[in-house]
Amino acid sequence: MSDLDFEALEFMSKPLVTLLDYNPHLTRLVVTYEIFEIDGVSAAVSKLWHLQHLDVRSCLQEHATMKNPCLFFQSCLALPQLTELTFHRDMEMYWDHGDEITVVSRLKAIINEATIARFSHNPSAKKIKLLRLPANLSGIRNPLPLLLLKSSLLDLETCEIPWFREDATIQEIEYVVRAHCPNLKHLECSQLFETNQDGQAAQAFIRGCTGIQSFTSAYFVDSPDDTPRYILSELITHHHTTLEVLELTDPVQVFSHDLQEILSRCRQLRRFWVIGGDDNDSMPGIAFRDISRGDWVCTELRQLGVILNRCRRERDASGPLGEEEHQDDPHVWLTASATKRAYQQIGQLKKLEVLAIDIDRTSGTKAKELDYMLDLTLGQGWLGELAGLKNLRSLMLRADFWSGMGQEDVKFMHEHWPLLDEIIISSDDQELHTKKHWQWLLEKRPYLHFKAMQ
Repeated sequence: MSDLDFEALEFMSKPLVTLLDYNPHLTRLVVTYEIFEIDGVSAAVSKLWHLQHLDVRSCLQEHATMKNPCLFFQSCLALPQLTELTFHRDMEMYWDHGDEITVVSRLKAIINEATIARFSHNPSAKKIKLLRLPANLSGIRNPLPLLLLKSSLLDLETCEIPWFREDATIQEIEYVVRAHCPNLKHLECSQLFETNQDGQAAQAFIRGCTGIQSFTSAYFVDSPDDTPRYILSELITHHHTTLEVLELTDPVQVFSHDLQEILSRCRQLRRFWVIGGDDNDSMPGIAFRDISRGDWVCTELRQLGVILNRCRRERDASGPLGEEEHQDDPHVWLTASATKRAYQQIGQLKKLEVLAIDIDRTSGTKAKELDYMLDLTLGQGWLGELAGLKNLRSLMLRADFWSGMGQEDVKFMHEHWPLLDEIIISSDDQELHTKKHWQWLLEKRPYLHFKAMQ
């Protein structure tokens, strides 16, 4: 046996310890932290010398608190083959072992002992390459991130930005990352930073990295209280020459101008995916007014998932702008040329293989789904600007860009997108594929996967 999942076995005691004892060659273990409260489990885990991946979760549905982290780290940090140590993003640590000095001393001793045990007389021992630590509850400062980063236990390639709280100065965080994490290329940022100090710590972490290639987040908030953290702007400033992947799924707050900066500065970008699940009501998009301000240079892009925002205001669009209505007003009605410019930028991505488009549905935008309905048509829209996407394989329309389409539009797709083999449309009409123009396309391309989904 090499792979074991204990998420549903926290109720077991002696059988669990026996199972671990009789499977010393485990390489991957998924556990709930609660099992470490069972007598003998920590000792059994500490003997898994072949363990490479340890994934710690909780049996609770909501935020869970790990109240005995020292015991846990004592049992796993010395494992000589452990290269991936991850915690579920909703987990937190609570240091309940006495005052701050006691906690720091205990952790230092654990890390020193683990370093000796892991590497002493063991030339095949490996270092931890992937690390995701839980957050820290208020109270005693969390010394663990910096102590681990400074140790010889890590050679990080992938890391989620830790929750430093007040553990260190901004200067120290930046220095430690630069000095001890030279190979860190893949950064994750899924914490809700509660204060500007938290955000500044994340910025310092980003500045300390050398050549970030990917930045991902399952829950990104740059400004929850209208005080910008400037996380993405820091990323762009220091890593625009190396960034290849930006993936923000379910972002609650992200600035439109930052998204435009990434597309207009990151020449090595391969994947830009700022788009979420089915419920995008809280996901702001990139405004056409920002897209029209600068050229996209990301000509290597293969996958584009983007939420668009027309940013129009409730007034007569045919009337000229008054002097008091400045062009920078995010609710000013956009001219047709600005919208055309947005689709021209997409159409210039000659290597694009996957295109997913959604619309901004946040409360701040005035544009409705009806305003986008004709965008991807030839007669009254800008579908013609996408003629250059010769490598396009997958088209995902996550808003109503499709109901205004007709025969000439699908004929355009067939003629100009020779590799297209998938169309996914957000619609509850399961008979959509029976419409005459879609039937024509499916007859021309019997291998085409066409799906309408809610």
